[in-house]
Amino acid sequence: MCCLIQWKNQSGADREGGLIPSLAKEIKWLNEHTMQIRLHVTNFHYGQQLSAANVKYSFDEVQKWDAPHPPGTWMNFPEGTTCTIINSNTLLFEFPQADGYSSIMNQMQV
Repeated sequence: MCCLIQWKNQSGADREGGLIPSLAKEIKWLNEHTMQIRLHVTNFHYGQQLSAANVKYSFDEVQKWDAPHPPGTWMNFPEGTTCTIINSNTLLFEFPQADGYSSIMNQMQV
């Protein structure tokens, strides 16, 4: 999931704390629990187009792990987070509780 959104300048954020969407074309918080992500149209190295189904599959698989991001467990999605496909390039991530990140992201709609 880290490739959907990444901080500008991986060594830190810029003055505004700006984000660079990588595979995400648009990131929008619908409320403090729900984030909508629209994907760029792009292809995998073998030619298949990236789809919301690919992202959901990856999300579902990683959620099975005890520690998906061991060096940065703060990057793990909270238990109870869901990912729903809206269409071929749009997903909804629903979080069980707001953690403050949504309010930061709302100020920096990408």
